[in-house]
Amino acid sequence: MSFRFCVALGAAAVLALAGTAVAQQPIVIKFSHVVALDTPKGKGAEYFKKLAEERTKGRVKVEVYPNSQLYKDGEEMEALQLGSVQMLAPSVAKFGPLGAREFEVFDLPYIFDSFAELHKITEGSVGKQLFQKLEFSREFIVVKTFTAGAQPIAEAIDAEGNPDILGTIAGENTVLIICRTETARERVAQRLLALAGR
Repeated sequence: MSFRFCVALGAAAVLALAGTAVAQQPIVIKFSHVVALDTPKGKGAEYFKKLAEERTKGRVKVEVYPNSQLYKDGEEMEALQLGSVQMLAPSVAKFGPLGAREFEVFDLPYIFDSFAELHKITEGSVGKQLFQKLEFSREFIVVKTFTAGAQPIAEAIDAEGNPDILGTIAGENTVLIICRTETARERVAQRLLALAGR
């Protein structure tokens, strides 16, 4: 079976089931973090949950797992890469093992004397250089699939190596496609629709 056929079949199934899947179930985001609920990060996670659920009118459900309930600090990034969780709140030093080792400097104890000094560095030229190492996007495509269909579809999309796509995150029945630009998102969406015969 060719790659193109697999992607076309997956896309057709996704689009055929998308209307009923969206109507039946909300998109579930598992948000794991390693601190207590009453910390700034814990409160931020709960606030994100509140806003996401309100602004999507219940189409998105955020399940927050504080205090390492799902994964310990050293396990979270791998869980995200495997699609076991969809969202984390790691320290920036956790990006080191993913190819941006310079971020590990933020794990050094007492390197900054104050928050003002920290912000001076992260918001200045050093911070700009560091954060240029991370690619980011606001250009997402959410694809609903049949149960257990998200992972193979995400793997097929990633295997294609499309330069318009930064990557995918797959849950059980949802694929998040992260595109580089708005134009890239439109091209990817058009391609998925064409493969599905729409």
